[in-house]
Amino acid sequence: LVFAFFGERLSGVIKRPPRPAVKTIKEFKEVSLYFIGEDGKSLATEKRMIHAGGLEDEVSETLRAVIDGPKTGLERTIPEGTALLGVKIKDGVATADFSPELKEKHWGGSSAELQTVYSIVNSIAVNFPEVKKVRILVAGQKQDTIACHIDISEPILPDRSFING
Repeated sequence: LVFAFFGERLSGVIKRPPRPAVKTIKEFKEVSLYFIGEDGKSLATEKRMIHAGGLEDEVSETLRAVIDGPKTGLERTIPEGTALLGVKIKDGVATADFSPELKEKHWGGSSAELQTVYSIVNSIAVNFPEVKKVRILVAGQKQDTIACHIDISEPILPDRSFING
């Protein structure tokens, strides 16, 4: 008799309404990041997975991956300690705002500056065709250059000629 009573109570506990399904699958997107290649002159491609989402979020995650540096034998193009302060996209122009370390810690030289600029620009424009040009800001301000060689005062078109593989 006790067992039957316990069984009835247990069966009442089991008969709960089903829980709504919870979506736990995250969507990802593969992007190409550009770092200094083995030849030390051109940019080489490294594939990475980012979270799929809104355009500005995807561009931000892509740039953070470039800032973090390569996972393979390639070399970084952005000085360590640099942070991405924000990304805005309007009328086909992506504006990427970086912390002052982009300029303050840059190792200089015209080739290195070209690699930095086109690592940023190509990593955005090649992966996101909605973006036609990229403006680079430092601490929210327009700059003439990063290291005194390459004009970044206006939005920059991508240039695939720097990419070697």
